[in-house]
Amino acid sequence: MQTTNPGVRHARLAFLTGVLVAVFATATLAQCVGDCSSDNEVTVNEIIVGVNIVLGTSSLDSCPSFDVDQSGDVTINEIIAAVNNALFGCPQLGPTDTPLPTIIPTSTSTAVSTSTGEPTGTPTESPQLTPTVRSTSTPTVVPSSGPSTTPTPSPTPMPSLSPTPPVATATNTPSPTPTSTPGAPTGTATATATASATATPGAAVCGNGTLDDGESCDDGNTITNPPGDTCPADCTIINCPTDGTTRTVSVSFTPPAGKSVSSISVLLEYPDGTVKVQGTGSDPSVQTALSNTPGGTLVAAVDYDYALSVQLAGTRAITPGKLFDLSVRNCRGASPPAASAFKCTVTDATAPDSSAVTGVTCAASLP
Repeated sequence: MQTTNPGVRHARLAFLTGVLVAVFATATLAQCVGDCSSDNEVTVNEIIVGVNIVLGTSSLDSCPSFDVDQSGDVTINEIIAAVNNALFGCPQLGPTDTPLPTIIPTSTSTAVSTSTGEPTGTPTESPQLTPTVRSTSTPTVVPSSGPSTTPTPSPTPMPSLSPTPPVATATNTPSPTPTSTPGAPTGTATATATASATATPGAAVCGNGTLDDGESCDDGNTITNPPGDTCPADCTIINCPTDGTTRTVSVSFTPPAGKSVSSISVLLEYPDGTVKVQGTGSDPSVQTALSNTPGGTLVAAVDYDYALSVQLAGTRAITPGKLFDLSVRNCRGASPPAASAFKCTVTDATAPDSSAVTGVTCAASLP
């Protein structure tokens, strides 16, 4: 029977301990406050669970992820962190955090060298660790894309692309031009027709995924859906100077008949270039721009410079009608906006029993 050197056993134990520490650190970094269902996102229902834990109507066992500091209770700061995770998304563990266990070989080599003088034990364990991490990422990517795509498809498009530079001349004349494409057959006329659609450098096309002239952003679609999609439907965000005056926008909601709502999220799109919210993101000035919110609710707001996302979470039914007033600043030289320029959408709503409520609507008015 083969016996194991005590020094080697000690080194292996140190290695395993280091791995456990690294895994625990990684798990701590990846923790998402308020993610009761462990699906890496926080919903309004889960925020309500956290509020109930604070109020004492639910136990911490119903959602231990709220207790980040392991204090045995949930604080307002932890509720706010959960609300931010609901608005901005849970923190993601980036690829740079993956190689945490790479620190371990340092302790392993020290332990082995002090316990045994044999050089054979050291190179056997230490090199096997480093190549294992690096070889899995590099060779797998390079060979898979290289040989499989190069053989036949590449040569075919390359010749057809070579006559493309003279196509700029051929675009103005729809007839085939033998002068601009010296060695090309008649089939080159097909390529000329394709290029004519591309030769419109000055026209901005919102939703094509390319930042054209006059666009502030372009994410490949024409929808407005923050926080996942922070580019507006028209691909433009106007940041205007203000004239020092303000106006109030009132937002109200209406639930379906017989339904109660205790928590609600709304998105208010406003005419940027005509009015603006003081501050941006979750700045304190954005929060103070809201007033007359329902009592007994936690309120969080995020401004995207063209739309405002507001979440109100409570445990009791909110009286239908006014949700909040928003103070906006008037842009210098802009005409007064109409109420129809403000578009309100309910993105989420729940009842006091935490069940989802559909069919809730909201509207904006100018008092």
